[in-house]
Amino acid sequence: MKVKINILIFIYCLIMIYLSFNLFGWTNHNKIIGFFVPRNESVFERLKLFFYPISLLMLISMFYYKWQMKVFSCYVISSVIGMIFFIIAFYTYSGIIGRSYFGFDVVLMIGTIGVFIYFRRLFFNENVEYFYYSAMFLYALLLVFFVGFSFSPPNIAMFK
Repeated sequence: MKVKINILIFIYCLIMIYLSFNLFGWTNHNKIIGFFVPRNESVFERLKLFFYPISLLMLISMFYYKWQMKVFSCYVISSVIGMIFFIIAFYTYSGIIGRSYFGFDVVLMIGTIGVFIYFRRLFFNENVEYFYYSAMFLYALLLVFFVGFSFSPPNIAMFK
């Protein structure tokens, strides 16, 4: 059963990332949609591809598991680890090669989903509810980060 859930999560993430990647263009560059989906090819916008589908999945899982604190903590911690993996791997490979390539980015996003699923499964059976308040603070910070920097990004490489 756990393997089936992980496969379903993986397929859900792939579908949602594909839809998110194209949605801004499909909606004729709608500014409201731009808060939730990537508007350009920056690393920050690629992280939005991962963050919002995982947030929706987290809400669905919390509803299914009757709002257990450990579900929230597990998803937040796992998604942050996934985003850190993406940032490190992206800058490592693009630094070695000298630029980024779309094909590598797709493989990297698939790897990021895999990292998320691995840590989600690892933390799901642990006592991560002790990190609930830290996870709440971290998630609120991420929401402010993603919403705030969507239309007012700082002038650093991650946002270009």
